[in-house]
Amino acid sequence: YLISAILFVGLMLYLYRQLQQQENLNESWNQIKASLSHAVIWLVFLLMFINWATEALKWKVLLTPIQFLPFVNALLSVFAGCSVAMIIPNRTGEILGRLIFVKKENRIKAVSVNALCGLSQLLITIVVGTIGLAYLKWGGGLESKIQEQYLLGFNFFFCICIISSLILLLIYY
Repeated sequence: YLISAILFVGLMLYLYRQLQQQENLNESWNQIKASLSHAVIWLVFLLMFINWATEALKWKVLLTPIQFLPFVNALLSVFAGCSVAMIIPNRTGEILGRLIFVKKENRIKAVSVNALCGLSQLLITIVVGTIGLAYLKWGGGLESKIQEQYLLGFNFFFCICIISSLILLLIYY
């Protein structure tokens, strides 16, 4: 828990410093307060929490063969991962934050579970993106040859991700 306290203090200092460097802080604050009257911002907040809950459930399910983790702890580990990821670039801090709630003897295995989580997220993004690009191509909205090359590249990347995911699943299970 000492690491959590240090992390919390570090994040608060980081946020304070970022706010102090903001040029138009009062104007930005007024814009934030004005946006709270719109229903769309509340929908975004709701979807954000649903996304975090889904991510926590995915983390809990994938971590269960290694270590039992209650949903609340899985949610806290997702929050910790998001917090550390804000400090350390390229989302490498996400796994460090998530490992706070994992027992020391299971941390190496949890890293591979996190890689599986990331690949499953990427796989879903690629599947939905490919469906969207296919809709644009055959729905009449994609006309440029350059954009068709993106579709071919996307499909190639999609196949690579499926193969990588299958290999990780075979290693994991």
